[in-house]
Amino acid sequence: MMVHEPVPPPEPDLSPEELALLQEVAERGYTPKRTVAEPDEAPGGPAGTSNGNED
Repeated sequence: MMVHEPVPPPEPDLSPEELALLQEVAERGYTPKRTVAEPDEAPGGPAGTSNGNED
């Protein structure tokens, strides 16, 4: 309680494997919520599907 760690509390919904992955990314200062935004950014770029549709 005295030490406030940046690691969020383990969620019971997640499997032990996911918890380990969350802790790994948390130690790197990487927010798991970013994973949702990153993959979405790629298809939104100029190399998106719209380019293929025009061809």
